[in-house]
Amino acid sequence: MCQDHILDIINTTSGEEAGADDEKEKLAARQKTVDTLSEHYSSSSLATEMAGKIARGGGAPLPEVEGNATGRYATNWCTQFFVLFGRTLKLKFRDPMSFGTVLSSVIVVAILEGSIYYDMPMGDWTNRIAAVSMFISFMSFLCFDILMLWPTERTVYLRDQRAGMYCTSAFYVAR
Repeated sequence: MCQDHILDIINTTSGEEAGADDEKEKLAARQKTVDTLSEHYSSSSLATEMAGKIARGGGAPLPEVEGNATGRYATNWCTQFFVLFGRTLKLKFRDPMSFGTVLSSVIVVAILEGSIYYDMPMGDWTNRIAAVSMFISFMSFLCFDILMLWPTERTVYLRDQRAGMYCTSAFYVAR
């Protein structure tokens, strides 16, 4: 069973306001679910296998996480950015509509700008400024394809943010 699915079952919350008694019932139901999952795991062959692997380690301490030891996160901002950027690329490649729109818009604008500003004279600085401003405006509109991915990514972002995996600025810059 997927580990994320188990976490989603345990950490479910409803969007409606509930009274104190209703909240206690929900907590009791969650605790019962956690206890049931723990009992099934402890009696499974996986628990025995994992205990054997831990014992083979000879009781050596686990390696410490390298990174920003004084900060809130285990890794520095650059590492967070590169991991999130890689995840964004994978998401874009998996969504053919998003990938197709980005790829086609880049090709169309490249051909358009190339045909307009091809063989521009060296002293024509106003056309060069126009080319740069057209490129900047294109780049600013290129990020709108992220809007299609945000609803599916929102739950993952909120869960990761609560777990303290990365800072918000690294997430948005990597997008």
